[in-house]
Amino acid sequence: RLAEEIELGERHYRALRRRLLDAIDDAPEEGGQVIVIGQFNLLGLPDWGGMGHLREVMAALENKKRLIRLLDGCLEAAQGVRVFIGAEATLGLVSGCALVASRFSTPDGRLSGGVGVLGPARLNYARVIPLVDFASRSLSAALAEA
Repeated sequence: RLAEEIELGERHYRALRRRLLDAIDDAPEEGGQVIVIGQFNLLGLPDWGGMGHLREVMAALENKKRLIRLLDGCLEAAQGVRVFIGAEATLGLVSGCALVASRFSTPDGRLSGGVGVLGPARLNYARVIPLVDFASRSLSAALAEA
């Protein structure tokens, strides 16, 4: 069973890597592109402000330009994983939300981006922070190989 889960994880990683590299190839020279994955997982979160709040979060996820500005603001000159919680971040997060994000880039810094997890302010930070750190390091390594 463990071998099957490892193989499934590796296939998922390769698919995400391929999707990221394709998105970078298709991205315009100026500006940026955002990929949102897993937004429907938000539907299963208990005690997260009801349907009105969920609609607000989903609308924010649909606004790609806003997400790019948000990630850029979060990751400007940042090293490592950064945590932003709701309005205290003054970055336009929906109240009651948290963003855990980190920058990834090529060794020469020519290509870069951000990876993050958006969730409720009561997010499981002990689990999410290492995952975001691993994802950003893995994406940087994949870009270095490309």
